[in-house]
Amino acid sequence: MKNRDFFSVLFLFLISALLTRQVGAQTTGRQQEVEIKSPSLSVTFHVDVHRAGLVSGENVYMAGSFGGGYGLWDEPGTNPSNRMEDPENDSVYSLTMELVPGIYYYKYFKGNGWGGGEWAGNPNRQIYVDSSRTVYQAWGVKPVAMTFYVDMHGSGLLPEEPVYISGNFGFNNGIWDLPGSNLHNMLVPGADSVYSITVTVDTAGIYEYKFFKGPGWDGNEWGGGSNRLVFAYNDDVWVNALWAFQQIRFTMNVDTRASGILTGDSVFFSGNFGGSYGSWDVPGTNRANLLTDADQDSVYTSTLLLNLPRGYAFKFFRGSGWDGGEWGGGPNRVLQLNVNACANYIWGDTASAGYEISGQVAYANPASTPLGNITLTLKDAWGGTTGSVQTGSSGHFVFMGISNGQYAFDPFTAKAWGGVTAADVLLYKKHIANISTLTGIYLASGDVNGNGSLTASDVLLIKKRIAMIIGSFPVGDWLFDNEAILINGSNVTSNFHGLVYGDANGTYIPPYDGIREADRNGMVHLDMMRHSRSETMVALNLSDMPNLGSYQFTVSYDATLFRFTGAGHLNERFGDLTLGNPVPGRLTFVWAADGPGFAVSENETLCLLHFSMLQPGEALFTVTDDPVIQEFTNYDGTRFVPEAAGCVSGYPAGADDVHTESLVVLPNPFIDILEFSFASEREMATDLRLYNSLGKEVAIIVNQATPAGSFHVRFDGSALAKGIYFYRLKAGDKICTGKVIKI
Repeated sequence: MKNRDFFSVLFLFLISALLTRQVGAQTTGRQQEVEIKSPSLSVTFHVDVHRAGLVSGENVYMAGSFGGGYGLWDEPGTNPSNRMEDPENDSVYSLTMELVPGIYYYKYFKGNGWGGGEWAGNPNRQIYVDSSRTVYQAWGVKPVAMTFYVDMHGSGLLPEEPVYISGNFGFNNGIWDLPGSNLHNMLVPGADSVYSITVTVDTAGIYEYKFFKGPGWDGNEWGGGSNRLVFAYNDDVWVNALWAFQQIRFTMNVDTRASGILTGDSVFFSGNFGGSYGSWDVPGTNRANLLTDADQDSVYTSTLLLNLPRGYAFKFFRGSGWDGGEWGGGPNRVLQLNVNACANYIWGDTASAGYEISGQVAYANPASTPLGNITLTLKDAWGGTTGSVQTGSSGHFVFMGISNGQYAFDPFTAKAWGGVTAADVLLYKKHIANISTLTGIYLASGDVNGNGSLTASDVLLIKKRIAMIIGSFPVGDWLFDNEAILINGSNVTSNFHGLVYGDANGTYIPPYDGIREADRNGMVHLDMMRHSRSETMVALNLSDMPNLGSYQFTVSYDATLFRFTGAGHLNERFGDLTLGNPVPGRLTFVWAADGPGFAVSENETLCLLHFSMLQPGEALFTVTDDPVIQEFTNYDGTRFVPEAAGCVSGYPAGADDVHTESLVVLPNPFIDILEFSFASEREMATDLRLYNSLGKEVAIIVNQATPAGSFHVRFDGSALAKGIYFYRLKAGDKICTGKVIKI
């Protein structure tokens, strides 16, 4: 890597020399010198010297490979162009340089001469200049170099396809720069499909990152989820990784009560973990290897993030240096890690290794989808914490070093609640009515108020949450069916399930992305009934549903034009309807049958929606999936998707009340030909358009001045697909809308 840096600098130096050389040119018979220069870029450096111990009147300088008027490593104090200023007297010194594109190395110095450097010897600071920029740094904080290797076997990488890294490294590598947009983030191909890159960060700390193949975000190792982490505390961090293998989270606890270690003593580990933790780093030299005792119970702990599934060897140490080891010489502690794990150890004791509790957490659906990022806290019989581990993407976990006794898990997750629908409400109602039976975790998922049983009050809360009238349950969002564990001289396997409260049918496969497969059946449509300067009334209708058992959906409207004032003429057959108005512009509907399903004929009105006009204007009322996803089921729970159709309503500025008596639209339903007729008392500008059920314009039928008297137009709709359409006629200052159906 050092050779690569050397040749990069040499190459840029030669290019710079070629660009700045003077060349002769013949002009009108005399010699003229033309100087070709690369454009300079403004780079402003800021350095915080609060911790520099700066003496009053002492200057701060920069020295480096900048060249030009800044010299090549000019001795501090000898070149005024390199002196930094503190105009605001806040101990932050600044200097703006004009630099040609390239890589530069530098340091900050206080006072004259080389003795005032931030630190003695290497490393130097480094910057790649390819644009004007501002740099903020702190005196004495060394940059950290990290070299990443990623094995691309099994990634499906195409020939010549580049591999990138992106993260919050900052400086030359940017903050989550789009893969392909920053060439500093492109890895170098090596032998056996292993790609590598060295990233230098300006400040020690914890950094997040991921690998990507090809440009753009779509080529990431895994969608969403956690990023990789690296602890950059020591220079020359080497990270070996496998493409798409998420880091193993390993928590180690060591009980030091019999060791003579005092509260406040430092405890380290050292081993062949690699990456952030080095390879047998001298104890005390790598902050990433420090264990902590936050509750001062003499049990020290640390959580490691490891990039490779393999065997590891290590030891614990008291204080800095090798002399503080648990014991002198071998053997080392060893373990095999393939999944997230938590291990308990006793200082200096290799004989009592204890036992393992391992297993998998999965969602309670037919696919048993693995649940990652579930935090499992292992409690003993007295409620004390024995250890904690977070499941990986496979849902697996393992606790090691567990003594004989009774234990229980206390699971926790911050995963979002969702996927609960009116179909679940129907199952809960059937159970309460003794029509069908729920058992186990599915029955327990209905007890959202925590009273110990499933009742109508639970069903009401679930419906309110689906409709977004409430945002939480008294019991929380998730439940688990884990049982007590007995360790009695052998390892134990404990597999169990998680479920969101309210998901009676177990169909929420995180993350929920709506209905996956369903038959098309029936129709839900909105029809404008009346509108005027002050109010609008819209009918919500259902059609052609032979065995309706439940539904949920959202109606959207323009909240800048309309204010929802209530629903009237509720259909008695849907007496248990829950209607919410969670945000302006959205109405949510949730319903499930109390008894056997029933047939819905054509144009059965569910209710009338009343709105007041806030200002003149027109808008489309539509059935949408935001925020409540549209779902309809038969009484047996079979899902279907009805065709959805909206309507145009409103009142444009300057218009009179709308009257539609003179407009005739025939035939309706129509097959191919549709005829419009209306009468007017004077010549007027007329606009007649047709929209599909999603509100998209599909035809301009008339857009012209029409004479006084009767007007007739014939429209050929043979190119249109079967379905619901809406027309909008604007004749002078009058507007009317309506619905037509093509069969």
